[in-house]
Amino acid sequence: MKKKICTLGATITSIKVPDASGQIDDIVLGYDDVAGYQTATNPYFGATIGRVCNRIANGHFMLNGQDIQVSRNFNNRHQLHGGFLGFDKMHWQVLEANGDGVTLQHCSPAGHEGYPGQVTATVKYTLTEDNCLHVSMQAKTTKTTVVNMTNHSYFNLAGHGAGKEAMLDHSIMIKADQITETDSDSIPTGGFINIAGTLFDLHEPVQLGERLQQLLNGYDDNYCVKLNDNNITAIARAYHQKSGRWLEIASNQPGVQFYTSNYMPDVNKGEKQLNNVANTSDDPEKSESKDDPLEDERQGFVREVGNQAVWSLSSCKPGFGVERLRDNIMDTYWQSDGQLPHLVNIQFHRKTSISQIYIYTDYKLDESYTPSRISIRAGSHFNNLQELQIVDLTEPTGWVAIPIKDGSVKSIRTFMLQIAVISNHQNGRNTHMRQIRIHAPVEGHHYPLEFFANNDWEDEYSRRAIQQIPLKGKAGAKYVRQGSFCLETQKYPDAVNHSNFPSIILNPNEQYNHDVIYKFGICRSGTSSCI
Repeated sequence: MKKKICTLGATITSIKVPDASGQIDDIVLGYDDVAGYQTATNPYFGATIGRVCNRIANGHFMLNGQDIQVSRNFNNRHQLHGGFLGFDKMHWQVLEANGDGVTLQHCSPAGHEGYPGQVTATVKYTLTEDNCLHVSMQAKTTKTTVVNMTNHSYFNLAGHGAGKEAMLDHSIMIKADQITETDSDSIPTGGFINIAGTLFDLHEPVQLGERLQQLLNGYDDNYCVKLNDNNITAIARAYHQKSGRWLEIASNQPGVQFYTSNYMPDVNKGEKQLNNVANTSDDPEKSESKDDPLEDERQGFVREVGNQAVWSLSSCKPGFGVERLRDNIMDTYWQSDGQLPHLVNIQFHRKTSISQIYIYTDYKLDESYTPSRISIRAGSHFNNLQELQIVDLTEPTGWVAIPIKDGSVKSIRTFMLQIAVISNHQNGRNTHMRQIRIHAPVEGHHYPLEFFANNDWEDEYSRRAIQQIPLKGKAGAKYVRQGSFCLETQKYPDAVNHSNFPSIILNPNEQYNHDVIYKFGICRSGTSSCI
């Protein structure tokens, strides 16, 4: 067994272990060089996460009666994994290195990402003769603060590049009876969910492929594990039958985030998106889309920003106004009441990035009320709107996806959008439109918002958001959605905002201690021998 550690982010870059036939493979995802780990699309491969892993709701908490506001790098509302420049972005100092392991240290200055106190963190990696990788994370502070570290390694026991098919062949077991309840942003509510008998029940080994067929959005949940008197306890086990490799995780932390890499690029979805986006006047064929924009929102690739705008209409029949476009009910509709063109005006309070507009229409029900040609316009106010594109619709029924571009593949930034219905089917006079949703690109689960300030990153992100291009990993491997899993030991997410969660508060006279042991072994096919 061999491992490699990089000083950038105190990152595990490689763990090589044999399979049942003696074939040695690297079973953690990553990149060939440091430059790869510094790319905007790196989803924290193997990194040490801190000061606080997972989420902090609204980037806000109270500490000793003081209102603390930390950076908000997730959906521009919450903090994720320590902020824009967390521990994963820092170059750690090597304190000690020998044949068995290495100890690294990072000093996080007071005020960094909004946190009080200077924190000195150390991570020690040690290989043992019984095929274990011991990871010991410690921290001290000069002032009362919060600390909740983890390691964010992505595993595939069939080999880092084996992909989704091999990942689905894994079985998984986690010793927990509850998970923390979360909202649509994966922010804990403070409640717990009893999981016995549900799809989240992993107390006995289950086949991931069978579960993920039923749980399409995958796992991204904090499991409340059972510890033996807060000592290091075996809490989880993964097994890949074809290779014979298994991984057992033991820790002294009360939680483990089980994540099936749901926010990695979904190649199948990307192909469908490219086939289904609305056609512009350059290609005026049928432009119907069966995609559900809510799915993109749930997956975290985009966020709906229509609720951040003021909506107005050029005309409407009484009782069939703008509220009908935003009620999430497909049976209701806006009906215009005037001369063409019929206008939907969307004015934002600040300049906003827009990547896509979704419009729901139903030709089968609305016939001559259904739009046949739409103009998309943008600008800072009514007097300087510029036409971005013309969209031709052929008997559309369902969601129509309209990518918003500035002449390249980038999304636009604008104060105002206008959707103008130029004509209807069958030369109809008035228009029915049932729903409109406005999408802005976001970092989803893993992409820092700081990179949106870079035009090249906007270009790359927009391209990946539509096409779902696989991440290029070590030795040219292509990493895709649900092609790996994470078991991130931790205290509970957003623990500082919930008094009933294990405390993550660290005082100057205390030391943060987090131990996790990754034990690897093999089971030989056709025998009962597991080592």
